[in-house]
Amino acid sequence: MTKPEYEQRARMESNLAHEGFEPAEIATLRRASMTLHRWYEMECGTDNGCVERDEVTCKTYWHNSITGRRNPIPDRETGARARIAAVMGARNARFAPANPRARRLTKCVVYIQTDPRECALLILTPYHITRHIASRRDDLRRALNRLANAEPHGAITPATAQIEVNNARKQLRDARALRDVDTYASNGIAVY
Repeated sequence: MTKPEYEQRARMESNLAHEGFEPAEIATLRRASMTLHRWYEMECGTDNGCVERDEVTCKTYWHNSITGRRNPIPDRETGARARIAAVMGARNARFAPANPRARRLTKCVVYIQTDPRECALLILTPYHITRHIASRRDDLRRALNRLANAEPHGAITPATAQIEVNNARKQLRDARALRDVDTYASNGIAVY
């Protein structure tokens, strides 16, 4: 391990510990992230073949590109996802307030990226989520101001301003419901 890799790993562990993850949970998340990263590399393929999943039975196979044969292999993706879900559930249960509306403000969310060129696992903290919601709220305010200042024959007509307002409202609803996690996942804590 090089010095930059060590510093990156130490920074990641420090950030996760600051968010309330136990050392054993951090190790589990890191192991699951490495497993998923390798799995997604194999899904993209190597010189010898690639991993395929049967759409009917959901079983995984190694497709050998040289012989054309499909051999069954263990499904490592499902196990890694289950370990991540268990760790996230335990962490979120420890910090869950009694008020259900406030639960969203203490909840960490996981984002799994299937592109093998990047980190496979990102943890979005309440800070990232509330910052994203605030930026969507600002977008809505700007759109409402444009609607209030729109002129019938100006550069921005009331109709186009109303479309902007409707889009901003939808984006704010999606942000509050955590439906658009992929739009700001790159701001999370990368687990290498």
